[in-house]
Amino acid sequence: FFFQAEDGIRDAQESRGLGDVYKRQALAMKKKYIVAEGVKLDYNIHPFYRMKCDGITKRSEIAGKFDKNSNFFDDYQEKLKSMFLTSHLKSLTFYYNKSFILGIETAYWNPAETPPEFSYKHVIDGHSTENKEVISSVIVLEYGELLEEMFAAIKDGTFTWIHLKTSRGRKSNIGFFGGSPISNFIPVGLCSIRGIGGSMNNKGVQSLYLYYS
Repeated sequence: FFFQAEDGIRDAQESRGLGDVYKRQALAMKKKYIVAEGVKLDYNIHPFYRMKCDGITKRSEIAGKFDKNSNFFDDYQEKLKSMFLTSHLKSLTFYYNKSFILGIETAYWNPAETPPEFSYKHVIDGHSTENKEVISSVIVLEYGELLEEMFAAIKDGTFTWIHLKTSRGRKSNIGFFGGSPISNFIPVGLCSIRGIGGSMNNKGVQSLYLYYS
């Protein structure tokens, strides 16, 4: 089900409330990112993150953690890398239940492609997005609108909540709160997102990172 928020971002009402608390905790952290609590990531087992970017695109650090059994995804390395700077993020759809963020669907716009809009859907096996217990939140970016903040919370190695803020001041809180806060992993104040990558375990999304320019 959906609730239409006044700011134009579709967001479930249950996801509101404690977001400011988690955001304050994340802002108070000295480290810019939490990669993983007490875990050293082995980037050699990540099939996408070890691949190079083009000369203009940059990549954020990984928020969360992964292991050799993770299901990895990376929109940029799979297709967007070959499109230079002509594609941009158009929308994000998050799927979640009362425990974890189950998956993410990204849509991009590129006038040189046919059709110009294309999307990728990353959801863990065994979780149908048509299930009545699965909630969806859609964030559609308007022309020229950029992402400014992306905070999160993680519990048992899986994302439980994500907070987004755009350059036009629109905010969305996705999921239900619990676990440890992850500070803003958009590396610069405002950026154009060129791609999203991450990993999933058997519960949901366990790590995310961004390509930006």
